[in-house]
Amino acid sequence: MAGRQAIQFSFYFDLLVGVFQGRNS
Repeated sequence: MAGRQAIQFSFYFDLLVGVFQGRNS
């Protein structure tokens, strides 16, 4: 379960960073 949560967090974090960078550029 912990591994699955880590994967979800990584996925959402990567998505958030992508959106943040997209707005920044």
